[in-house]
Amino acid sequence: MKQSRDSFDFEQYLRTRTRSPLEARFHEEIQSVSHGAMTVEDVQRLCNEVHSKVEAMRVLLMRLDLKGHRETDRFTQHFSRIWRNTPRSDLGGACPAEQIREESAHSKPVQVGRNDPCTCGSGAKFKNCCG
Repeated sequence: MKQSRDSFDFEQYLRTRTRSPLEARFHEEIQSVSHGAMTVEDVQRLCNEVHSKVEAMRVLLMRLDLKGHRETDRFTQHFSRIWRNTPRSDLGGACPAEQIREESAHSKPVQVGRNDPCTCGSGAKFKNCCG
């Protein structure tokens, strides 16, 4: 689904796609912690506008009512998955996960231990995030 950077229309993508199971689960979570004020599409728009995962997470944490470390950690893990799988205009409609796959196809595989930090940059252990 990769398109030229100029031709990818993110809003068109949001209007025509069906929520994946991952997006549906995250939608329920975001509705809960935002008291119905945000949707998964709002988060995906933020991902598309802010090209830094850390900055997007900072903006979200300021808007949400997360209670305690457990809820924050769970939300962060879900957000990381959404971030990796949301097509972005600056990537020509590709997802960050697709870009990473393309780049890693040409590089030597790296062994990641289960207790090492996750390679996606979430800060969580690999076994609790992508592993």
